[in-house]
Amino acid sequence: MGSNLLKDWEYRKGWVGHDSAEDYLGKHINAESSIVCVGDPVFSNNTNLDSIKTVGLVQQFGHREGKQIGRGFEIGSRGNFLVPGRGAGSLAIGRMLFAGPSLLRALYPDVTDEEAQAFFRKPGFGSAFFNVNSELFNNPTGLFFLMFDMRMQLYAGLFFEVCYISGHSLSMTSGTNMAAENASIMYQEIYQVDPGLIEG
Repeated sequence: MGSNLLKDWEYRKGWVGHDSAEDYLGKHINAESSIVCVGDPVFSNNTNLDSIKTVGLVQQFGHREGKQIGRGFEIGSRGNFLVPGRGAGSLAIGRMLFAGPSLLRALYPDVTDEEAQAFFRKPGFGSAFFNVNSELFNNPTGLFFLMFDMRMQLYAGLFFEVCYISGHSLSMTSGTNMAAENASIMYQEIYQVDPGLIEG
């Protein structure tokens, strides 16, 4: 990689930040090489990669974070100061609906049919879960979002611990040939996955 010092910048030569096209070949990140997965709700319990399940047909994944910032003023000047506080975030998942596991079902892959039917408010039947009011969804899940480059090297892995579904929607129109589901999710904590623990 080239220099990132301003004193070395020359707009007539090469690129900003690298020396040649080869420096970035195959290193871009896109939806093709990223994946959403479901695991145990507690990060430290996800020690066995064989128990982590992928979520297919995802059309959209969004992560939003915010941080409390308090602004203080003082009597006697126009100055101000900032005080950082806690951070928190939420997720949004959009998925195509087909005659298989619905989005809510895909987020709880380890729940058996017997367990699902034991709830007073049933989440649904078979592969079709649509009742977010079911007691099933009082139980958290854990979500991974893994971003690989085109060489299948893990660029960044995010784990969202203790996830609860805060909203769900299903929509279709007469003019489209695909129904869509969306879910909004709140999580308790976010962890960065060590790229050395997951091989592409």
